[in-house]
Amino acid sequence: MRSIDMTTTARIRQSALELFAADGVAGTSVRSIAAEADVSPALILHHFGSKDGLRRAVDEFVLSFITEVLDEFGQAGSSEGGVAAFSRVAEQPAVLTYASRAIISGDAAGDALFDKVAKIGTSNFTRMHDAGLIRDLEDPEMVSLFLLAADLAVMLLRSHIHRQIGFDPMSPEGIERWTRAEFEVVGQGIFKQDSNSKQDSTTEQDSQ
Repeated sequence: MRSIDMTTTARIRQSALELFAADGVAGTSVRSIAAEADVSPALILHHFGSKDGLRRAVDEFVLSFITEVLDEFGQAGSSEGGVAAFSRVAEQPAVLTYASRAIISGDAAGDALFDKVAKIGTSNFTRMHDAGLIRDLEDPEMVSLFLLAADLAVMLLRSHIHRQIGFDPMSPEGIERWTRAEFEVVGQGIFKQDSNSKQDSTTEQDSQ
């Protein structure tokens, strides 16, 4: 992970992200972050002011990363493009682990993180609709939240999904399989249409 960005502040932030994801914010000390980043605790306080300041920096990075991935996903328009977008998660597996853990923590920072991620998702839906990539939805806000909950659930149920499919769902293979399944459900649906539904759909498309 250190090759992602070798600046001192980025190395500290990356170390904090990985430890927060593994042990939780409360279970991670400034001293342990310093040891992981190979810096002194005093240097962390110099750059970020406090552990809370470091957490805010981690949250900003996580939100920026998620925004980039969702933007790429929103422009994909195909399962192949979606897989390519979400494959970036493999570059930073700690992002979703941390986000999921923070969101269910129940503290104010976790609540704020969820609100911001949900807002990103809703805005992305709006852009996709305006670009003609998705149809008019009866309740776009709820659909957006449904998809967000499904993706966060991958992390919350990661070990159980791993046991079911035989490999880590956050591995490149797992991300590809999950993304293709998500595109199949969202893009094609899972229920068969009866002949009347197909005819109504065709008539509606012809009228447009």
